[in-house]
Amino acid sequence: MPVFKPVEERFWSKVLQEDPNQCWMWTGAIDKKTHYGVFNLGTPTYRIVSSHRVSYEIAYGVIPNELELDHLCRNRACVNPLHLEAVSHRENILRGIGPFMAGMRQQTKLVCPKGHMYTEKSRRCRDGHISRRCLSCARAYAKAYMRRKRQLS
Repeated sequence: MPVFKPVEERFWSKVLQEDPNQCWMWTGAIDKKTHYGVFNLGTPTYRIVSSHRVSYEIAYGVIPNELELDHLCRNRACVNPLHLEAVSHRENILRGIGPFMAGMRQQTKLVCPKGHMYTEKSRRCRDGHISRRCLSCARAYAKAYMRRKRQLS
């Protein structure tokens, strides 16, 4: 049975850190599906864990069961504990960058880009797709369109 060096020594030997405020890049193994770094704790069961979780636990202690880590820098290979925050699953999803979250963020906005308040009438559904438009901006656009159309005729 192989003898492992202490966990922290083995862990930090796989981290490239140049500046304390920048991303600390994981140079060890990367999970092919999730693209997160992975680390073997070296226990008798050879437990494989995410490298960013190890970094966070070395710096701050155990992560509560109901929380998960969010990479504030959005870099999955980063293990800088300053770039990690323990948040609820919901919060982690809301901070995400996928297409679902883009739509969710859009639906939670209260005002349009020009500062007009969205109302319940602002929502519309076409072909099962819910969208939102500012009624004040839509009216202004329609008036300008009609004005241009009259000028051309």
